[in-house]
Parts: sequence; structure tokens; C-alpha cells
Amino acid sequence: MGNLEGAVGDREAAVEAGEISEDEGSALLVLLSGVGARFAEDAILVAEKNGGKPSEIWEAKEYLAEGNHLREDGQYKDAVAKYKDAVAKAEGSW
Repeated sequence: MGNLEGAVGDREAAVEAGEISEDEGSALLVLLSGVGARFAEDAILVAEKNGGKPSEIWEAKEYLAEGNHLREDGQYKDAVAKYKDAVAKAEGSW
């Protein structure tokens, strides 16, 4: 997930440098944040299947929901950070 966060940062730098257009950068953010959401969802499913601690899985789901809300609001960088938190919490639950 750290690499995904780095890609979001690289996207910002590429737009600022004029290497890609704002529209291309926006499309990348939608794609990258969607990948982050999928990673979080998958990590939660694995935690549930492996008998992870319910309280920690619940927290992971909360981070996922927060990330989804941020993503819907166009706050992609913050959404990816929440998805990273969700993955870490899910993976640490078992």
C-alpha cells in the first residue's frame, strides 16, 4: 500500500510538471484509489476467513468506509491513506 500512496504522490508531481494533463491525472487518481479500496476489501475478507479479531476487523471496515466516503468526495490521496489503514488493521487482526 505504501507504493500505492507513492503513486498518488507521483501523479501530483507529474501534473505539476506538465508531464500529464489534469484530466489524465484525475483518471489515474480514480484508478489508484479504486485499487486501494479493493486491497482493503480483500484484506478484510482474508481476515474474516482466518478468524481475525472481530473488533479489529470492525475497525478495518470503518477505515474502508471512511476511505470510500473520501473517495466519493474526490479526496483521493486521503482515501488511499484510509485504505492503507484498513489493510494494516485487517492484516494485524489475525
